[in-house]
Amino acid sequence: MEKKQEGHGSIIYTVKRGNTLSQIANAYGVSVSHIVEINNIQNPNLIYPGEKLRITESTNTNLNPVIQKNYYTVQTGETLSGIAAKYGVTVSYLVNLNGIQNPNLIYPGQMLKV
Repeated sequence: MEKKQEGHGSIIYTVKRGNTLSQIANAYGVSVSHIVEINNIQNPNLIYPGEKLRITESTNTNLNPVIQKNYYTVQTGETLSGIAAKYGVTVSYLVNLNGIQNPNLIYPGQMLKV
């Protein structure tokens, strides 16, 4: 995840296609309710690509929001089968884990649990 430093412990995160508040919160070690509250989000199930979210990072300095061990950000031209092979899992495992409706349709910037 890309971030822009805003101030003491705060960053501005730009929502990417496929992001959810839960994924963003996990990446930065904060709760969904934290992001909802400080950004005055009316519907936590509705965020838009390009939307800017302010996040006060967790005090856990071991977090690296760019490289996460539990999520993978889809890159242009990638397929589920290629990602599955990279992580030594099956396509059906990724489909089930991520609730993917159409395994042939994934998007650059989409975050997948791995």
